[in-house]
Amino acid sequence: YQLLKLYNNVWIEIDPRTFGGMTPTKSFLQIFTLQGFIQNSWHRITIGSATPTLEVSQMIRGFLEATETLNFSQKNLLRSWGYRNLNRLNPINFTPTIEPTIFIPVREINEINRVENGNELIITYKVKLRSYAVTQLLFITDIIKKILSLSLEVNPNLKNGELIIRPYHTTVSLIMNEHEYGNYLDLHFMFAENSSKDSSQFLHTVRALENRADFNHYDHELASTYGNRQLILPIVDKKLEIGGRENYYTLVTFGPRTFFINIKIRLIKES
Repeated sequence: YQLLKLYNNVWIEIDPRTFGGMTPTKSFLQIFTLQGFIQNSWHRITIGSATPTLEVSQMIRGFLEATETLNFSQKNLLRSWGYRNLNRLNPINFTPTIEPTIFIPVREINEINRVENGNELIITYKVKLRSYAVTQLLFITDIIKKILSLSLEVNPNLKNGELIIRPYHTTVSLIMNEHEYGNYLDLHFMFAENSSKDSSQFLHTVRALENRADFNHYDHELASTYGNRQLILPIVDKKLEIGGRENYYTLVTFGPRTFFINIKIRLIKES
C-alpha cells in the first residue's frame, strides 16, 4: 500500500477470496491495523465482489464490526467511502442520479447596502449558505474571492481597501487554516466529534429565551473556542493580501440548515 503515496493511479481491492480461514471482521481488522494504511488509502480502497465466496451481508457486517473500534475520523471516512470509491473509479458505469449542484453551499448572494463618498465606497453583501450535516466545516475562500471580484468589476478604478466577514449566528464561526484535504478532514471530524458529546448535564438544557430546552452546549463552546466572530482581510492591488496557504471556512453546527454571513467590502478612493 506504500505505492499509493507515490502513484495517484494505484488503487487497492480488498478481495474476500484472499481471506483464507479468517472471518471478514478479523481480516478487515488485520488490514486496518497496518500502520498508516487508513491515512494513505481510505480514498482508494475498493471492496471486491463477495459472491459466491461470501454473502454480501457477511462482508458488510465484517466491515462495520472492524471499523467500530477505530477512532471517530477513521471510522466515518471508511464507512462513507469504503463502498463508494468504486463509483469514483468507474464514473461511466456509475453515473450520479442526483444533480451535483443540489449540494453546493451557496444559495444566494445579495447586495444589501452601498455607501459612497469622496473617500471610499462600501458595499455590503448578505450571503445565504447551506450546511448538509449536523456539524460541518464549509470552504468559503472561493466565495469570498468571487464577491470581491464582483465588486471590483463594476468599480475598476478602485484597487485597495479591506474585506470584513461576519456571521449572523452564535453557532456559526469563521476558521482560517490550510486547504489541504487531510488537514481539512482532521479539523472537520474533530469538530463533529466534539459537538456530538452528551450535553445533558449543562445548564443550557434548561428553559431558553424561546421557552424551549436546548441541548447544544458544545455547539456554542466550539464557536467560542475555535472560531472567530469576524475576519478583516486587506485588499491590495485588487487582490486579497493573504498567505499562500491561507484559506477560510465557516464552522457550522446545529445543522443541517441555511444560515447567513455578512461580507462588507470597503474600497478606498485614491487621488
